Amino acid sequence: MIGRNAGVLASVGAAGDQTTLAGHLSAGDRATRTEDQASCKLGLEIVPFPPYNITMEVSLAPEVEARLARIASEAGKAASQVVEELIASYVDHDEWFKREVQKGLDSLDSGKFVSHEEVGRQIERILKS
Repeated sequence: MIGRNAGVLASVGAAGDQTTLAGHLSAGDRATRTEDQASCKLGLEIVPFPPYNITMEVSLAPEVEARLARIASEAGKAASQVVEELIASYVDHDEWFKREVQKGLDSLDSGKFVSHEEVGRQIERILKS
């Protein structure tokens, strides 16, 4: 079985012409060849990918890059690690926020809400306390 972070490099050649292909195989996938492909040779090599296999290039204004470098240095981390942590935090918050908004919309749809007037009365009670 090929793990989640494993990749497959396939070398396919016909009559001396060599082409290299890169791809992913998931569990259950397999390499096959048909009769009309008999002249091709197929070699597969399992190559583990690093834990993160997506590279992204981000352009930063010089002052933002300098601030990022300072923050990373103060934290004793690489700038790329700080950026990764910030993005993960942002994505987590965004997912949480969308779930909470959906809960509120579901409550409204089911008739569970507090009227504007009731909210005003509650605020006045709190402020008088």
